[in-house]
Amino acid sequence: MAKRGDKNSDDADTVVSGSGQDTIRLILQCIERHMSDAGLEQRIASEVNMDRDGLSLLIEQTFGQTLEAYILQERMRAAQRMLLESSASIAAIARAVGYPSTSAFTSIFRKQLRMAPTTFRKTAPLEKLTSAGGMLRWG
Repeated sequence: MAKRGDKNSDDADTVVSGSGQDTIRLILQCIERHMSDAGLEQRIASEVNMDRDGLSLLIEQTFGQTLEAYILQERMRAAQRMLLESSASIAAIARAVGYPSTSAFTSIFRKQLRMAPTTFRKTAPLEKLTSAGGMLRWG
C-alpha cells in the first residue's frame, strides 16, 4: 500500500486513478481545512458525497491505515508544526487540531510521541527532526 509522505505527494496516484485521485485530493483538502471540527469524518464523507464505509475503505486502500488513524496522524503532524512554529498556547493548538480539551490533546500527544506537548516544544529543535511515516520523529 502507498503511504502518504506530505501534502504535495502524489503517492495516492499509484493506488487510485482518475476520479479516485480527485476524491483523495478533496479528502486531504477537507481534512486540512476542517481539522478542528468534531465531526470531521462525517463532514468529509458529506463533502466527497460518499458514505462513511466507502470513505474508510478508500483511505485504507490508498494509505494503508484506517480513516481514524489517518486523521489522528494529520492532527498530530499539524500540532507538532504549530508547537515548533508558533507561540500559541497548548489549549489553542489543541482546539485547532480538533480536541476540545487540553487534557485529551495532551494525553493523545503523549501516547503518540512519547512526550508531552510542552516538552516537545522545548526540546525538539527543527534540525534534529525528520519526517518518518508522516510524523516528525527524532532523527
